[in-house]
Amino acid sequence: MVKTPALPPDVESVFNDLTNDDSVLEVWLMGSRASGTATSLSDWDLLVLSNAEPTVVPARMNGVDVLWSGPTGAILLEGRPETLMFEFKDFQWRETENGCAEYRGRKFTDAEDGVARDASIPLQVFVSCRAVRLWKKHKTTMQ
Repeated sequence: MVKTPALPPDVESVFNDLTNDDSVLEVWLMGSRASGTATSLSDWDLLVLSNAEPTVVPARMNGVDVLWSGPTGAILLEGRPETLMFEFKDFQWRETENGCAEYRGRKFTDAEDGVARDASIPLQVFVSCRAVRLWKKHKTTMQ
């Protein structure tokens, strides 16, 4: 099982805001923090699965990327315009066990120092990534 890193206070504050939103069904930690490859410069990537479609909203905090996914599978990063929306299916998301998932993520590539970037150098490549569920809404039943 993947060990979930402790959230620093500012990220914990964003997480608490998300879990108090009635539309939020699940919150996942993604990217280098979930994969255990983070550096001191790494941001925090949170995926929110919601029962509402994502809408354009300002980014909450520098260093915390919040991706919203709604019922149709559309995904939008907070702070980005609707024109940058993409599909959840692009992740090729696969839940494994114990609140973990594997997905296909994008990694931006760097050109070698002193080498001009041209069309033969891809801007991004696809890599296998891990995610860890931080929170899931519990369904309650009325009797």
